[in-house]
Amino acid sequence: AFARATAALRASGAQLVPIDIAPLLDTARLLYEGPRVAERYTAIREFFDAHAAAVHPVVAAIVARGTDYSASDVWDAEHQLAALRRRAGIALAGCDAFVLPTTPAHPRIAEVLAEPVAANTQLGRYTNFVNLLDLAAVAVPAGRHANGLPVGVTLLGRAFSDRYLIGLAESRHWYSCEKV
Repeated sequence: AFARATAALRASGAQLVPIDIAPLLDTARLLYEGPRVAERYTAIREFFDAHAAAVHPVVAAIVARGTDYSASDVWDAEHQLAALRRRAGIALAGCDAFVLPTTPAHPRIAEVLAEPVAANTQLGRYTNFVNLLDLAAVAVPAGRHANGLPVGVTLLGRAFSDRYLIGLAESRHWYSCEKV
């Protein structure tokens, strides 16, 4: 489905160039697998410390990890993020926008309930880095899988390029919600 969407983009006149998305994926991991979870704990510390049992167990487990990090850990992660921003900037250099799948899968409810963190990490694989890298993103329908489930692509660009990305999505009649 992603190949069909990118072929339609090419047919509409877009020039697509492969980029290394490793810095984007590395940035995404910082969101939940490092000291950034301390920010979540700090935001609700008073409530959480008094009512942790009232918080959904999955959320509570994530928030509680926020107490596991030192200030040095936070600064190490900030320096890592700065390096990743530079690497992502290099990947984006010369590009007006780039396109990625909106989500790599459609997990069933039972799969999400069985492994909620893993399922949500997978769902956010191509988006969890957007805010940390100060990017703009617009999700666009791009057809359907053979099983009938929708497929989307996300157009990404630099901060404040939202209008450009929306215009790109609207002006190019390259996407479709039809089953292909």
